[in-house]
Amino acid sequence: MKLENLYKNALFVILFNGLILGCGLFKNIILVPYVSEAELGVYSLLLAISGFVYPLSLVGQQTALVRFLSGREVKSFNCTRGVTEILAVSAALIVLATAIAAKIYALTGLAVLFLVVVTFANAVTDLLPGVLRAQGIYAVSIVIFRGVNLFLLAGFVVLIALARFTLANVLWTVMLITAGYALVSAVISVKYFGTGRTPFPKYIWKEGAMLLGTHLSLLVIIYSDRLLIPKLVSLEALGLYFAISAVMRLFELATQSIEFVLLPDVHRLNARQMLLLAGAVVAGGIVLALAYVLFGPSLVALLYQGKYDAGVYLIPYLAMSGFLSILYVIPYTIISGRLPARCLQQLLYGNVAVMVLNIAAGFVLISRWELRGAALTTIIIWMIRVFLASGIIYFERRRGRLIARRAPG
Repeated sequence: MKLENLYKNALFVILFNGLILGCGLFKNIILVPYVSEAELGVYSLLLAISGFVYPLSLVGQQTALVRFLSGREVKSFNCTRGVTEILAVSAALIVLATAIAAKIYALTGLAVLFLVVVTFANAVTDLLPGVLRAQGIYAVSIVIFRGVNLFLLAGFVVLIALARFTLANVLWTVMLITAGYALVSAVISVKYFGTGRTPFPKYIWKEGAMLLGTHLSLLVIIYSDRLLIPKLVSLEALGLYFAISAVMRLFELATQSIEFVLLPDVHRLNARQMLLLAGAVVAGGIVLALAYVLFGPSLVALLYQGKYDAGVYLIPYLAMSGFLSILYVIPYTIISGRLPARCLQQLLYGNVAVMVLNIAAGFVLISRWELRGAALTTIIIWMIRVFLASGIIYFERRRGRLIARRAPG
């Protein structure tokens, strides 16, 4: 495979993701003046719970499907039936997880409804693009995956125009738009599934379960601070942390875009191409981190008009953890899309250990240093994950087994 084609696909994804990221960032910016720090904390908490639960409810199938379908004739499989089975499992797990969250955080009825609807809708728009990505249909898949933010921004603008911008109205707006978008996305996606009759093999559930450990570890890193801060500090502190983190979302743009394009095609790259790609990713991550350290405080002051200047001390910490998250993408995609299943198992075991360490470190450091402790925790854990994934590749390479992945059977 030519790197030029990969870069071209990545550029499209990054540009579209950038547009969506801008919508998401602007949506958060216009939200700030209309809600208190505590209400912003509640909103952030609900988004964190939803963002934590929906990938787990898919049991790793959003990645396992891409891994399995890449390089195969996708339309020969009964994708509609396979996707429906996965989403049925997802729905049951979401209801269970929401009940647990409602008990822990004493959520209102509206908050519970919000979690069920939005979390399942997000699961739908996360799973469906995987089938399209495996066919090389990047444009439609990235629109399904990220495009809802365009409509959410429009919904927020309408609330402001009607002078009805309250937290309750925000939750209803997000629910209705997200659910409607998921329904339309499902209708569009089915047209690309084909009419094949071959069912998905059962072993992809096993591979998905192994990938689930990796997803869980990643989700704990992303969301554990937001889930712990309300219990260990306050909702107001979570509102401040959310506001600063929202400005740092270019790291999320970079990691998602690279993984989105690289995972289906990594098994086609030779060693030289992978090294060149890794070098480009590292260089880009350094530039982005330095830009945030130098210009981040001014950006926060400009966007929030001084309301959240008290949190700018977090920027260097979050820039470091963001850089490490970019570094992690390369070894993770190589293991997920190229190496044998035993390497996934090694990554699973390692990530389970890292997840436990993450929760323990979060409790200790947040209790001691509050928001600074939360940011320090993310740095420590991302560093460990980078070394873990890179170590698996190093030892596999020493055994002479860094070869293109072959499907079981």
